[in-house]
Amino acid sequence: MSQFILRTCVLVVSIFLSVRTLVAQDVTRPLPDPTGGWRVGRVTVEVVDTSRRMPDGHDPRRLMLHIWYPASPGSRGATLPYVEHLEAAGNLLTDDELSLLKAVRTHSFAAPAAAPPHRGFPLLLFSHGEQMNAFLYSSLNEELASHGFVVVAVDHPAAALFSSYSDGTVVPYSQAGQNLRARVVERVTDLRFVRDQVSMLNVGDRRLKDLVSGRVGVFGHSSGGIAAALMCQQAPVVDACLNLDGRLDGAPVMTKEGVPPPSRPFMYVTKPFRALTDAELRAEGITRDQATKEQAETWARDGHTLSAGAPPSYRVTLNQATHESFSDEPLLREPGDRSNLQLMSTVRGLAVEFFDTVLNGSQRRLSASGSDKDVEIELLATQAVP
Repeated sequence: MSQFILRTCVLVVSIFLSVRTLVAQDVTRPLPDPTGGWRVGRVTVEVVDTSRRMPDGHDPRRLMLHIWYPASPGSRGATLPYVEHLEAAGNLLTDDELSLLKAVRTHSFAAPAAAPPHRGFPLLLFSHGEQMNAFLYSSLNEELASHGFVVVAVDHPAAALFSSYSDGTVVPYSQAGQNLRARVVERVTDLRFVRDQVSMLNVGDRRLKDLVSGRVGVFGHSSGGIAAALMCQQAPVVDACLNLDGRLDGAPVMTKEGVPPPSRPFMYVTKPFRALTDAELRAEGITRDQATKEQAETWARDGHTLSAGAPPSYRVTLNQATHESFSDEPLLREPGDRSNLQLMSTVRGLAVEFFDTVLNGSQRRLSASGSDKDVEIELLATQAVP
């Protein structure tokens, strides 16, 4: 089968392609406002897994966590910068790139008092795309926090564009040492460790364990989306998983022998397969009709795989999306562009509605902003599989 069709979605950072233009435009707030009823707090903390090593084989494994949470209505003051400890990135970024990221302001306040939970807020763990960072999903994470979710996002060492620590240490992205499947498994181990650390973390004036309910969801983009899926495929599973355009070995979930389909509510949000160029068809030695047939077969196989999972299982196709549409990248590259803002609004709305339905028991019907021709929602599993 064509490798162009089965290729894993790995996001190569292109966020700074138009950086000089963006800096010249003096962009200061490209992120859309959160639409929920809560103000948003953010804290960054480090946790250490002494049972594992860093990618270079030295030191215990250090994980930087960025936590967005519902804040007290009285939260006031300046909002946080887009990226904290940005200067530590040093020569990993150009001066123009640093200027761009410094100019972006968020809607998150620095460690304000947490909102008083009436029954606890669901906890969401987030895994970024390959060669990305948690901060490049700030718009989505702020939106979820404003709707009453606590989002704990992990910067995975060597899988992130860079991981910056409070002592000045910076771990850059590296592909050395592991294949992508092994890197996904490493992400899952990170996420499970972080989930177990919740009882020892604080946000604002509260212990995190007193802020969250017992319900846990996981979501991620690209490779992080596959890691999220695996959290619903292997014990101990979480309560719900959302994969944002992640594929591995030609599938939206882990398909290794012995790995079952997701056993908890699952949603896969993606884009249509793109048409291959003539040059790609020649390189693969296939015709356009053959490529179209292979794509249709892959799409049908995905549907069968997701139908075998626990209900509800959704596949949502955003017909105008690109792989980057699930991050802040288009918002920063083309601030104010209506189509990018609409796509991000759709992604944010789907995430809120899915987790509100499956974690809070909301009776709202999964829907999406945008026209019917732009968004296709399929409910693939509606009842438990015997």
